[in-house]
Amino acid sequence: TLACVILVFILSCSIALSENGGIAKGDTIPSLTMTNLKGNVYTLQKPDNQLTLVYFWASWCKPCQQTLPAYMQLYRKYKNASFEGGASGFTLYAISLDKRRKAWKHAAEQHRMPKRLTVSDLKGWESKAVEKFGIGAIPSSFVVDENGVVKATNVSETLADLLQEQK
Repeated sequence: TLACVILVFILSCSIALSENGGIAKGDTIPSLTMTNLKGNVYTLQKPDNQLTLVYFWASWCKPCQQTLPAYMQLYRKYKNASFEGGASGFTLYAISLDKRRKAWKHAAEQHRMPKRLTVSDLKGWESKAVEKFGIGAIPSSFVVDENGVVKATNVSETLADLLQEQK
């Protein structure tokens, strides 16, 4: 019975942590500095007056690979659009949880991802980005407004509708 009590306690703690541990709608995104595919340091802070999709993915993640084509199509369609609230354009900040640069680079090139906006520290789940955003699974995504405030989370099925509504 003591083992059952301990198990119930552990499960209740993990549920509470998952409910309160990540970035949520209405939160301001944390500042994040990582290296992009061009080898340059890129800092995500308050977006440059754009709607931004912050997307956590990896080359080995099958659901990520299935979502990326639609995200890239939306990026190309809306990157120069004007949105409600004054946002001018839509951009993508793709954070890879890969540990191998070659695999990360190959997957990004395969999906024609913008090298400047595709970043990683090659630490996988040990990445500071995972901790700062409270990521527990991938793919994970956050739509951020021009003020750095999260408008929506995990939008794989609804991103197109969200962008259209913001126009």
